[in-house]
Amino acid sequence: MNDRVIVGLSGASGAALAVDVIRSLHAAGMKVQLVVSISGEMTLRHECGLSIDDLAPLCAAVYDNADVGAAIASGSFRTRGMIVVPASMKTVAGIASDYSDNLLLRAADVTLKERRRLVVVPRECPLSEIHLRNLLEISRAGAVVLPPVISCYGRPRSIDEMLHHLTGKILDLMDIDTANFRRWEGMAMRLECEVQLLGWPIRAGALRLDEGWDVAVFGGSRSHVGAVTLAEPDGGVQTLLRRNHRDDAVSVRWAQALLSFAAGRGAGRAKNRQNERMVVL
Repeated sequence: MNDRVIVGLSGASGAALAVDVIRSLHAAGMKVQLVVSISGEMTLRHECGLSIDDLAPLCAAVYDNADVGAAIASGSFRTRGMIVVPASMKTVAGIASDYSDNLLLRAADVTLKERRRLVVVPRECPLSEIHLRNLLEISRAGAVVLPPVISCYGRPRSIDEMLHHLTGKILDLMDIDTANFRRWEGMAMRLECEVQLLGWPIRAGALRLDEGWDVAVFGGSRSHVGAVTLAEPDGGVQTLLRRNHRDDAVSVRWAQALLSFAAGRGAGRAKNRQNERMVVL
């Protein structure tokens, strides 16, 4: 498949996302064809402290937005597609009305007419009826509208992780993998609690996996394993006690309590949970 990808950077806020997209495309071995509007240059400098020259080493080509005779203005210049990120509402309106008065808009027009993938990442809030109508028009014309909506289900710990997730979603639409994209692999319910036992802080954590619950209890002055308890759903308890330790009572208590708690949290789920067991160290 063609390794050329056009990136159009317009003047909407969100230049950091465009930078992350370009870096990820470069890391994936793609030949980035970059075109930036005048307002896009201003936003890039204001939000990221970068210039087009700073991005040039990551690109195979950088075009002047006024050069409507450049290679990407023709359908005979084959590409994988185009990403407009961020897309201002003026740019969206230009694509929707086929008003190709600059190279960025012409390249988007060419991408649509050649039936190549056009991903538009609109950055505006809130959206007026005019904005929504234009977004609907470009979607009907074949573009994919991908609003840069922050996802919280992956529990991002930084702005960079949020950007990496959005970049991964964008590049997925181009059939391009990126190393920084953490894909969803199913819900893992986490339970955590902490109590004082004989003056020592004891913490317990439970993580529900596809096959049941993994549970660990830990605490004390130093890490060690004093007892291992296996708690069965039918009430049976098996404990292996290490020599010179008296942790079996604590281990049994936590295993039974967490088994009961986890079973209650899982009530009503369609999955058969009769074989779940608790192992507490």
